[in-house]
Amino acid sequence: MLSSKSNLLLVFSLVLTVNPIISQNKLFDDFWKVADTLQKPRLTTLVAASTFTYIGTTLAFNELWYKDYPRVKFHLKDDWILWEQVDKYGHAFSAYQSAKMGYNVFEWTGISDKKAVFIGTGISIALMNTLEIMDGFSKGWGFSLYDAGFNTFGTSLFTSQQLVWKEQRISLKWSSTKPKYATTPIATNDPTFFGSQQYAAEGHYGKYFWEYAFKDYNAMTIWASISPASFFMERERKNILRSLCLSIGFGGENIYGAAYNNYHDKEGRITSIGLPRYKQFYLSIDLNTEMIPTKSKILRTVFKAINFIKIPAPAIEFNTLGQYKFHPIRW
Repeated sequence: MLSSKSNLLLVFSLVLTVNPIISQNKLFDDFWKVADTLQKPRLTTLVAASTFTYIGTTLAFNELWYKDYPRVKFHLKDDWILWEQVDKYGHAFSAYQSAKMGYNVFEWTGISDKKAVFIGTGISIALMNTLEIMDGFSKGWGFSLYDAGFNTFGTSLFTSQQLVWKEQRISLKWSSTKPKYATTPIATNDPTFFGSQQYAAEGHYGKYFWEYAFKDYNAMTIWASISPASFFMERERKNILRSLCLSIGFGGENIYGAAYNNYHDKEGRITSIGLPRYKQFYLSIDLNTEMIPTKSKILRTVFKAINFIKIPAPAIEFNTLGQYKFHPIRW
């Protein structure tokens, strides 16, 4: 199986390979080109597709996530201590990217930039908060004011920048570096317990990349990438300096449970893992790939599509254990 980095390199290589062929296809170019004026067939298609996707997503979550929990009266849940708040920054990232995605696809129809911004904002609000409301009626969960707040922050970050600057000078990004989990048995007071950090992590987050990439709170880092040059260099000036970013990251370590470290062994018994949970703060560099100057239409599309990913780069870590660390490469 290819590693995550190998997959990204493979996709990028394929794009570079087919670009000379695709760029010569005028029909393809015309289809993907953002319309100068409103194209009603495109708008009608997107409205229908968005409605279908919203309904389908809601039904899918109801079936896969909520059906095993009884419905109760709408209630709140204080979940601030869960997952060392890494999930909260994940909410901000998801809301930000949802608004951005909605804006990008509706911009393609040729509607005004401002309308595209508000449609993207509406999509993010509807999608993220529908799930929160469903949480509120589920006995196993509850409406989280903190989740709703971070959803609002993520959406507002996109909307305010697009309205004021017509570009994203501060981007919320994601990366996932799976820790090297120890395979040695976890010491407990009960010698009949068996397991390891790796066993516990795989039980909570999954074994493969597509399982743990967005689930493993030990692996995930949420970044705010800021382009300093974009604040004093005009957007019309196509300069690679505008794409260079200072990136601030947030993550966590030794998280083997929502509020406390625990796992079930193969016999279904629960034991605690005596490792200190802690938060991590990073300082690194990044690229805003959407600001990279290129004349290639397909590369502009690719750069826009991958701009949610933080590029691998050196990073300095400070954590709540009081430690400073240097990572030659952090992704």
